[in-house]
Amino acid sequence: MSKKYENHYELNITAFDTIPNEIEQDGIYVFANNFDKDIQIPADKYNFRELKIMTFDKNGMLVECGGNVRIDSPAVNGSAQRAVVIQANGFMVAFGVENRDMMKAYYTVMEGGAVIYNATMNVIYPVKAQYNIEENNLTVEYDNPTPPSNRAKKFLFVGNSGTYFNGTPLIFKGLARASGLEIDVTYSTIGGIHLSHFADETHRAGVMYRDALNKKKYDFVVFQDASQCGYEMSKPALDILVPMAKNNGATPLLYMRYATNTNPAERKDGAKVFSDSFNRISCEMNLVCAPVAEAFLYCTDQYPDINLYADDMAHHSALGAYLAACVWLISYLGVDVVGNTYCANLPKDVCLKLQKIATLSCKQPYPFK
Repeated sequence: MSKKYENHYELNITAFDTIPNEIEQDGIYVFANNFDKDIQIPADKYNFRELKIMTFDKNGMLVECGGNVRIDSPAVNGSAQRAVVIQANGFMVAFGVENRDMMKAYYTVMEGGAVIYNATMNVIYPVKAQYNIEENNLTVEYDNPTPPSNRAKKFLFVGNSGTYFNGTPLIFKGLARASGLEIDVTYSTIGGIHLSHFADETHRAGVMYRDALNKKKYDFVVFQDASQCGYEMSKPALDILVPMAKNNGATPLLYMRYATNTNPAERKDGAKVFSDSFNRISCEMNLVCAPVAEAFLYCTDQYPDINLYADDMAHHSALGAYLAACVWLISYLGVDVVGNTYCANLPKDVCLKLQKIATLSCKQPYPFK
């Protein structure tokens, strides 16, 4: 007997395998992959700019969610992802933001605040869908969210796209769940924002951070700074932000983000800036730091074929997000990640390599010299 879901939508499909130049804001556009291998739907061919996107596997279960995939600039601001991947025998649903039923599902999948940046990302919320070409019909089903239990470890992530891109906090939740731990994630993140902006009580980032602390208690608050920020910028901001987190009752944590240099030859120097800055702050303020920047270097040295960067060569790829989340799990919760069964729809053999790299980076500082 098939499962009955709490939410069940029967929706009309606007078009199959195409998106017109003039989209309907409540429209639904379905792309089918009838092949036994993954295919890519390029953003330079179809107008995804104003559409949300969900991709489903061959069994009709949700794989990725996101939106606004586009190509309109050479690097960071707009071209982080240039195509949408549909798994073998799966399908993609693109829809307008005025489609109330699909947007309700979208916000449920994003678990109350996951931020997207012109891309799709792996999600862990179960949604089932199927389409019928003859009847021009799309069925979408899912259950209502279950509130976090009292056992959930509550995390507030403070930073920018270096934190939220490609769903890193959701992968972190998935890894924790596979380890028998429950994680509740709240976001205080804005694209391109520095920690100094969060420290400024008059800036919208500062207002967001203070509102988040006033609304609930956290077990941990994770701080990540922008790509161009060294010790001289990060430390004064953390001198303001860390005491506020402690006053909330939370344990402050540091996230040493990866190098954002678009030229691979410059990434070791870029990573060293983050490593020097956050390791120094970690010692001075007695804070645990997740050495993601160093994990990226270890991975590049040992497995150069594993691509940790997105299409813009500055943000992290899905594999980069998985590596970062593994480092978080080890650093923040002291959990052995090697052998973790959650793979975020990534190849199991590659995930095992990333799990081992994450473990190495947390045990042994990267030898820059």
